[in-house]
Amino acid sequence: MQEVRKFDKRRYSIAICALLVSLSGTAYGDDGVSTPDVTPDVTPEREKGYILTPVEEEGENTITKIELNTDTGKFEPKYYRVDLAKTEYGSGSENTLYYNWEKDSEGNYTLQEGASATGDNSIIYNYDSSDSLSRQENPTGDVVGNFIKNNISSTSSSVYGGAIRNTGTIGNITGDFIGNYASSEDDVYGGAICNNNGTIGDITGDFVGNYASGSYNANGGAIYNNYNGTIGDITGDFIGNYAQTSGFYAYGGAICTDAKSAKKIAKET
Repeated sequence: MQEVRKFDKRRYSIAICALLVSLSGTAYGDDGVSTPDVTPDVTPEREKGYILTPVEEEGENTITKIELNTDTGKFEPKYYRVDLAKTEYGSGSENTLYYNWEKDSEGNYTLQEGASATGDNSIIYNYDSSDSLSRQENPTGDVVGNFIKNNISSTSSSVYGGAIRNTGTIGNITGDFIGNYASSEDDVYGGAICNNNGTIGDITGDFVGNYASGSYNANGGAIYNNYNGTIGDITGDFIGNYAQTSGFYAYGGAICTDAKSAKKIAKET
């Protein structure tokens, strides 16, 4: 597990994509007889969650790539503006949430709810109240629905999971997690989901604007999985989630896992 931020610092998940899929099978010769598969495991090209646009100079929301200039034969810096490939989420028509990137006193950007979209990379989320679920502790079976703006807070003890805390067994989780948080003047585990010694099947959904904020340690802005926990495949966009602390350590702006092994993250942004 890699340290993300220390002493009131933050690490945000803005444009990180991962696709970890292994392919295996059986190859057939021309005679139709099964032959051993000699093709090594490969990772297919992932769907990118961001767009890079060339710009003339370095500025806000830009990255620098060192590329070979074929005319001069020299490596030179090239600048690209980073934009999200997708900015509108959800499928409902009853309610709309707007999240905009706001700069804090340290020059870092966080995703904050607003009255309207104010920029090209603002996130718009549409939903129906009937599809929204309140915070749950140890649900059973499959969980289907969206968790929107749930939270758990404490001034004296550790807190676990702003939307879901699991210490048992859950089936698959299907739904979006938008604007959930966990905060405490102690330790915090999972801004949206905390899997503490439990088992969760696959998680499919988008995670936008979730955070974990603790005065001691903060773990997993969106998802925390402890060392005895098990989670299946995770598929979705992770945008603007973060973990922050004013005390010791913050781990995992999007996902923090203490488990000895992880399965498949099909898409993370």
